[in-house]
Amino acid sequence: LTWEYEGKQYVNERFIGTNKAAWNFVANQRPQEKFGVMWFGVDDSSFSLHAPIYGVTSRVPPSWYGGNCTGRAACRESFGLPGTISNFSLQAMHWVGQLVAAQAYTRYEDVAPVVQAELAKIEGELFEAVAAMDEKVKQGAGAEEATRFSYETMERLHARWLEFWGQLFATFVDGYRNVRDPQNEFCQCQKETPHWSEAWKARVVAEAGEHYHMPTEQLARPQVINKLSLAALGGCKHRDDPALV
Repeated sequence: LTWEYEGKQYVNERFIGTNKAAWNFVANQRPQEKFGVMWFGVDDSSFSLHAPIYGVTSRVPPSWYGGNCTGRAACRESFGLPGTISNFSLQAMHWVGQLVAAQAYTRYEDVAPVVQAELAKIEGELFEAVAAMDEKVKQGAGAEEATRFSYETMERLHARWLEFWGQLFATFVDGYRNVRDPQNEFCQCQKETPHWSEAWKARVVAEAGEHYHMPTEQLARPQVINKLSLAALGGCKHRDDPALV
């Protein structure tokens, strides 16, 4: 959180959402209900998917379980838990949460809103699921039913967040944004180039001068054909210009 520049010490403010967090939670005591609920999430709360865990829950999936180890590798290994701070595992929710957050850190302006929207969608569904489970509790469901609800919900969230990370990676791979386009015969997608702000362009020009400048005479592009028209790919005719076959 601290850093030095030209002999002076500086400090960053410690935000509620920080990449240095190991886990976070919101405890909802709910005196009007029989059981309280803890909304538990791994890693940075800014991009953390929170699982509803009833206060009477007696077991959780290995992907979420910490074994009261506070992250100690030897302790986790003794419990047979997946992954440690140094050893990556897709079976550990800690690492899946890190993957999603890391995507947002590297392209915050583009990726963070997508993650936030997915969080809002999923957690909205979870609010409804908890409300439905509360009704079952009022009708007589006890600790075991509440435990089963929390356990199974956490398993589904682990799988869903892992799938979401894959979708996120495919959408923003190679610095582009992959959007669906049914008209594109090759991939049914379009690769959108990220927007550069005027401030960033000005900085590049200020720091690099004419290094990246293209003379006007070099801006004209040669005629381009659709590669799907190539005979090697089964193409028999260029749709726009038959003379280019």
